Amino acid sequence: MEINIEKLRNITCVNINGALYIATMPYFESMWAEIMKDEPDVVAINCAAVELVDSTALGVLAHYLKTLDSQNRKLIFYDLSDAVINIFRLTKLDKFFNVMTKDEFEMMYK
Repeated sequence: MEINIEKLRNITCVNINGALYIATMPYFESMWAEIMKDEPDVVAINCAAVELVDSTALGVLAHYLKTLDSQNRKLIFYDLSDAVINIFRLTKLDKFFNVMTKDEFEMMYK
């Protein structure tokens, strides 16, 4: 898994290439800790190149959402690959997570 981070004002965009699953979560969590040091208002995860999300990753992401919500900050998932869309729909997390298309994200935040 590769992670590229872009900062735009108080928005941090996390571009992920690869799979979010139990074996890659330690790396993802260390990157998350670095991102949180800047206290962004919005963390946007670009899921266009995410191939897989397992239950471990879903649990971690749900925890991050809860933490950010309690701090009046946002976690957004955008430009979801078909694999991620299917996982979010099957688990009903598309109703829980803030999910949008790339165009919607760019209109609102860039």
